[in-house]
Amino acid sequence: MKTKHTPGPWRVQNTSEIVFCDTILIADVYGVYKYREPNAKLIAAAPELLKACEQMCEVLERTAMYDKVGQSYYNGMKAIKKATT
Repeated sequence: MKTKHTPGPWRVQNTSEIVFCDTILIADVYGVYKYREPNAKLIAAAPELLKACEQMCEVLERTAMYDKVGQSYYNGMKAIKKATT
């Protein structure tokens, strides 16, 4: 699947609240202080998480295993759609 987002890898800057890809600002995380760093880390992992989810769903489709894992497969497909459309 062709990505429409800034390609990774994304990284959390030293401040623990800013996410970059090379010199491109991806996100400046605000909100409750104790959640800023964990949220920044989750945002920084987004490209890898999306790729892993896509790969797992592709394997399940190729091996016809999606019917055996049920809701997990459909949740993965829903997350991919949310991230890519």
